[in-house]
Amino acid sequence: MFFISHRGNINGPNPNEENKVKYILEALNQNYNVEIDVWYINNKFYLGHDEPLYEVNLEFLSNTKFWIHTKNLECFYRLGDTNLNFF
Repeated sequence: MFFISHRGNINGPNPNEENKVKYILEALNQNYNVEIDVWYINNKFYLGHDEPLYEVNLEFLSNTKFWIHTKNLECFYRLGDTNLNFF
């Protein structure tokens, strides 16, 4: 069994920190899997729930403990040729 952090949250919502790389890494360091919101725009990946905010790369997204919520179709299609966990 494993626990999944939602956008990095492990103790309730924290909208000011959600989907920020540092916050996500803190949850990973506490042995959580993490659901993250990911956009793909102009050949770049971004984290952010309602809009693309924080640029990341495919190497960052390749963590097997991530559950990637694709926020636009371009992201879904771009991840289609990977072995990442995404929906």
